[in-house]
Amino acid sequence: MTRLAVDLGTNTLRWFLDDDAGATERGVVMCGLGRDLERTSAFDPDALRRVDEALAPLAASVSGDTRIRAVSTAVARRVRDVEPLASIVRERLGVDLEVLSGEDEAALAARGVLGGGAGLAPVVDGGPAVICDIGGGSTEFVLVVDGVVGSSLSLDLGARTLTDQYIESDPPAPSELSAALSIVELFVDDLRRERPAIIEALDDGAPLIMVGGTATTVAAVEVGLLEWDPTVIHGFELDRAAAEDVFRTLVTEPAEDRAHNPGLPADRVEVIVGGTCVFIEIIRQLGVASVTMSVTDLLDGLLASIGDGE
Repeated sequence: MTRLAVDLGTNTLRWFLDDDAGATERGVVMCGLGRDLERTSAFDPDALRRVDEALAPLAASVSGDTRIRAVSTAVARRVRDVEPLASIVRERLGVDLEVLSGEDEAALAARGVLGGGAGLAPVVDGGPAVICDIGGGSTEFVLVVDGVVGSSLSLDLGARTLTDQYIESDPPAPSELSAALSIVELFVDDLRRERPAIIEALDDGAPLIMVGGTATTVAAVEVGLLEWDPTVIHGFELDRAAAEDVFRTLVTEPAEDRAHNPGLPADRVEVIVGGTCVFIEIIRQLGVASVTMSVTDLLDGLLASIGDGE
């Protein structure tokens, strides 16, 4: 069975193609569907064009019997009209776009972490763990125990949304950073109040597993990764002091200088400030000494889900 998983997020379009022979292909394009979403309540027109341009060659490369699942997350939950994106997906891929709930998004991210993939072993053992997926428009927390997904919560907080709403200066002004960090603190307070089991697990020593582009980028910058290598980042343990160092570097430099940090992709320079604010304030507020990286995430869980129930 040939399978294609497509994730249309607030920042990125990602896909994972797996064929009968075991060959795999992954791709990512920074489309920016959620750019200026708070003001317009609509998809960015240029981003829709980039989505269409990215899906056209992908669609041409798959066979007619390929099983496809295409989903969108926070940006599609918040936009006024999802049809402009859904129509591109129907035309290019021949499937309906699924808008995931926050709960479903968390569950798929957990499935991807727990299942590993692409020759990478899962970073979670049999004990309790908390998975945190920082996206462009939302952040999901999910508690897993003995490989079973338990309590979860999706927060309307992401790298794109925080950058767009609070970061105006280059480099960011201290007042902008303070405001962004304060918002993250408020959302973590919501987590404490609404999902105490997650907090209790962390207090009892459960590891915090970080996934998503923001988290893996922070780790890549810490390592100084010149070329992306998932085997270096997967399972990497980043301690709080190192995370603080990366945060100070990325948020105090102007974009022109920030772009020269090894490990920071050029297309993520714009949103990494907001993303790093989410990342570091979560670590601070939860009081964890370190976090563990997983490069298997929602996309891997989505691919694994194709064919479920058949």
